[in-house]
Amino acid sequence: MTNKHSLEARITARAVNDATFRRNLLHDPKATIEREFAVTFPANAVVRVEQGSNNTVRVILPASGPTEVELDEAQLSNINGGSGNAGQIGGGDVFGPRPGYRDL
Repeated sequence: MTNKHSLEARITARAVNDATFRRNLLHDPKATIEREFAVTFPANAVVRVEQGSNNTVRVILPASGPTEVELDEAQLSNINGGSGNAGQIGGGDVFGPRPGYRDL
């Protein structure tokens, strides 16, 4: 199984170095990613790729409704009264920083 963040990083790295791949990605992102990275999206999945600019800030909100997050043992111990700051959950400890993004 491919990790979403790992796949995003691989796509970005290739798009920076391969102009043909970048054009294909902008024209038909779903088919390009499926073909080039041997992944299959659900038929109803919408895949969007945007070309960034230096003066654009994007905020992507998760889908509304309940979500499930799997925590490792250390994260669970923090929630269940172990040492650590429970406020860290969601602030980077669970998901980590996204590659290529920086805090505003």
